[in-house]
Amino acid sequence: MSKLTRELAGKRSATCQVSHQRVHLDLTRAKETDGHFPVSTLLQVDLKEDWLALDVQEGKVLAVTVDGAEPKWRQDEHQLWIEDLSSGAHEVQVRAQMTYSHTGQGLHRYQDATGATYLYTQYEPADARAVYPCVDQPDMKPRWTFVIDGPSDWIILTGGAEVSATECEGGTRHEYRETPPLSSYLTAVIAGPYTCVELGTWKGGAQDIEVPLRVFCRGELADALPVQDMAQWTKAGLDFYHDRYQFDYPWGKYDQVFVPEYNLGAMENPGCVTFNEKYLRLGGASATEREKLANTLMHEMAHMWFGDLVTPRWWDGLWLKESFADHEGYCALVGATEFTDAWASFAVARKTWALQADQLPTTHPIQAEIPDVDAAKQNFDGISYAKGAAALAQLVAYVGEEAFVEGARKYFAEHAFSATEMSDLTAALEEASGRKLDHWVRSWLTTTGPTFLEIADGKVTRVSKDDRPQVFDVGFFDTDGTRLAREQVELDGAEVRLKAQAPWTVLNEGDRTYARCGLSPAVREALTDALREIDDMSARAALWASAWQEVRDGQLSPAAFTAAVLSAAPLETGTVRDTLLSQVETAIGEYTAPAQRGQLALKAARNALQIAGVTQVPEARTAWAKCAAELAAIGHVKDIVAEVGTGYGLTEDDQWRLLALAAKVGQADLETAKQRLAAADTGRSRQRFLTVQAVLDPEGAKKRIVEDESAANATIDALMEGIEIAAVPHTDPQQAVADLELAAKLWDSRVIQIATRVAHTLTPHRIDTDGSEEPEVLKAWKQWDRQLPATLARLVAEDLDETTRRVRIQNKWSE
Repeated sequence: MSKLTRELAGKRSATCQVSHQRVHLDLTRAKETDGHFPVSTLLQVDLKEDWLALDVQEGKVLAVTVDGAEPKWRQDEHQLWIEDLSSGAHEVQVRAQMTYSHTGQGLHRYQDATGATYLYTQYEPADARAVYPCVDQPDMKPRWTFVIDGPSDWIILTGGAEVSATECEGGTRHEYRETPPLSSYLTAVIAGPYTCVELGTWKGGAQDIEVPLRVFCRGELADALPVQDMAQWTKAGLDFYHDRYQFDYPWGKYDQVFVPEYNLGAMENPGCVTFNEKYLRLGGASATEREKLANTLMHEMAHMWFGDLVTPRWWDGLWLKESFADHEGYCALVGATEFTDAWASFAVARKTWALQADQLPTTHPIQAEIPDVDAAKQNFDGISYAKGAAALAQLVAYVGEEAFVEGARKYFAEHAFSATEMSDLTAALEEASGRKLDHWVRSWLTTTGPTFLEIADGKVTRVSKDDRPQVFDVGFFDTDGTRLAREQVELDGAEVRLKAQAPWTVLNEGDRTYARCGLSPAVREALTDALREIDDMSARAALWASAWQEVRDGQLSPAAFTAAVLSAAPLETGTVRDTLLSQVETAIGEYTAPAQRGQLALKAARNALQIAGVTQVPEARTAWAKCAAELAAIGHVKDIVAEVGTGYGLTEDDQWRLLALAAKVGQADLETAKQRLAAADTGRSRQRFLTVQAVLDPEGAKKRIVEDESAANATIDALMEGIEIAAVPHTDPQQAVADLELAAKLWDSRVIQIATRVAHTLTPHRIDTDGSEEPEVLKAWKQWDRQLPATLARLVAEDLDETTRRVRIQNKWSE
C-alpha cells in the first residue's frame, strides 16, 4: 500500500521543481506479453537540497543518470531516492521495467473474447508512478512530452496531439505535442485496436480556437456508441463553459475514450477523457442512461478548468475540483442539453448519496484532512462529490449567481496552470460578491453531518446543532395542487416564521440548500395526494427526496413509501422515476421485515407490471416491467419474472439481468446461461454469464473472489453482482466473524480498489431482524474486536452502521 504522504509532498514542493518530463514507453510487445514493459524518462529538475525522491511502484529501476553520470541511488517499495546531489538545475534520466495492471489502475491490460489487447491508464490520485517514475503529487505540474512505441495497427493516444509517426523496431513510434503544465495524475496513455469516430471540430472562445473532437471504443461495442449524442453534448458543453468561464480551452484536442474493466465512471484526463464502457448500452440507452452519460460528460468537461487548469495543492482540497465539477456539470446539463429538469434528478438521486454518506459514523468535512494518498482514495465519495455540489448550490444562493461566475473567472485568470488552496477561491468569490465568507466556509466546509430542518405550525425549525447560514425556498400549495405562494427564507438561527400559509407546504423547493428536510405533518398525512396533485417538478422532487430520507430514518414506513411510488411515480420520467423504482426495491428488500416482505413484494410487483401494461410510453413500459421483475425476485415469484421476459422492450443487457433474476427464483439454470453466452460470446456477455453463475452458486462465487488473486476487477464486479442478487441472508454468527477475519486477512494482498470490493462482499451486511432488537449475528459483528487498517476499518464501520439501520427499520414497522 502507498506511503506517499502529505509530509513528503510538502518537502518536495519546498526543495524541488520539475519543469519538464519526457516519457518514452515501449509497448511493442503488449499483444504477446502480460508482464512487463520498458520505460525511459527524462526530467528537468531544479533542486534546493542534495536529494531527489521520485515515486516508483510496481516496477524495477534499471539505471539512473544525473547530468550523464551515475549518482548514488536506491529504490525502496515506494520511491527512488537519488542522493549526494548539488543544488541547482539537473537532467535526471531513469530507465525502468514496469508492470501491466489488471486492477484498473496504472497501465491496465485487457484482452477481449477474440484475443484483442487493449491498454489504458488510470492514475488518480497517484498511480502514474506505476507506469513511469515521476513526482506523483498534484501541485507539481511540469510540461510533458510522450514518445510511445507500439504495434503498427494500433491507435495510440495521449493528452497531446500526435506530431509524428515513424517506423521503429517492432512497430511504430509516435511522438506527441508537449502539454501545458499538468499534474502527473492527469497524464494518460491509450493503446489498442480501438474504433475511432470523428465528431468534427468545435470553434469558438476569445481566441477563436479550433478543437478537434473524436470518440473511441472497443470494436465489439461500436454499434452501441451514441455518436450523435456525444457530438451534440460535447459541442454544447464547450459552448457553455467558454461563455461561463471566459477562459479558452487550453488542451488542444478533445478525445473521449470508452474503456473496459474501469474502476470509475470517467476520468478528466485533459485532451483524453476516459469513460467506463458500461455507459454503452447494447440495444440502446434509456433516457435515464442518456442523462447519466450526458451528466458525466459535462462533469469531466468542467474538470478541464476546475482540476486540470487549476489543481488542488493536495488531496485535502479534493472538493476544489470534484464538488465544482459535480455542481457545474449539472449547470451545464440544464443550460446546454435537453435535460432541463436535471436539478430534480440531483435532488432525488445524487443528493441522496450525500445524505447517506453524511449520516455515517465515518463522515468527514468537505474540506477533509488527508495525510496520504490511501486516505485520499477513500474520500472520492458522496461528501466530496454530491454534498460539495449541494453546498455550492447554497453558496450560489448566498453570494448570487453573477458573483459566483465572476469569482470563478477571476480564479482561473489568476491561477491558471498552478495549484491552489481553499483561500485562493474564497478570496476571488469575496471580491466578486462583496461578502465575507469566513463563517460560511467554517460552517459549511469544515463541519460534518447534514442540517436537519422541520416545517410545522407556520415556521421552519433547525433541529440540528449546526449554525450554517441557510437560504432556501418554501412552496405553498392548496390541496388541489394549485400554487399559492413561494417564499425565500433566510435562516441564521434556530427557527424562522413563514409569512405565507397553505394546506400543503414544501420545504426546500428548488433544492437550493443541503439539508435533511422533513415533510410537513399535513403533507406526510396526504403524501400520495400531494405528489399526484402538485404539477411543479421541483416541488415534487423535494417531496420525494424528503420522503426517502424519512424512510431511512424510520419516520415513514416502507409500505407507505411503496404505495406513494406506485400511485404517483407514473407521473415521473427518466432519472426521477427510475430512482424511485430502485428505492422501492430497497424499501422492500432491505427495510421490510422478512415476515411482511414477500407479501409486499408480490403486491408491488403485480402493480408495477399492471402499470407497465397500460403505459403508452415505451421507455416507461420497460422501466416498470424491469421493476416488477426485481420485486418479483425479492418475493420469489416465478410467474412475474417469466412474464417480463415475454416482451416489454428489454435490451440485451436487460435480458441478461432478467436471466439472473430467473436463476434466483429457480426458473433458469447454468445450461440456460451457457446457451445465452454461446449465442453472443463477447467480453460483456462473459461477465454477465459470471453474474448468473454467482446467483446460482453464491458461495462458490465468494470462494473464487477470495482465492483467485489474478481475477480482474470486472470479474469481481460481476461475481459480486450475482451474490447481491442472490441476497442470501447472513444468519450464522460464527460464519459472519469468519468472513470478517477473511476480509482483514486479504486486505493487504489486493490493491485498494479491489480490496474494497472484496471486503464489502465479505462483510455480513445482509442481516434481517429475527424479532429481537439485536439478532445474534449482528451482535457478533458488533463484538468483533480487531485492529484494522484505517481504510478497512472505515468500510467495516460503514457496512455495520447501514446494517444496524436496516434491522432497526425492520423492527420499527414489524410491530
